[in-house]
Amino acid sequence: TTDDRERGMVRFVVEDRGVGIEPEQCRALFQRFDVREAAGRRRVGGLGLGLAYVRMVAEEHRGAVAVRAQPGCTRIAFEVPAVGS
Repeated sequence: TTDDRERGMVRFVVEDRGVGIEPEQCRALFQRFDVREAAGRRRVGGLGLGLAYVRMVAEEHRGAVAVRAQPGCTRIAFEVPAVGS
């Protein structure tokens, strides 16, 4: 957005209109998930580290991550300073 450019930031937004999650589950999205610990309970692939790493990379680059969630729509945005900012 124009505001992001004026602040010298680049924003990436991913929106999922699938099942969604409850707003109170947002904090847990950024925790590392041990796939071995929950074997048999998860029905999706992956290591469970994605958003934990997104937050780590964003913060290492003086950025931030935000999530807005409700059943039927989850939106995750992260921003980092633009090159040369």
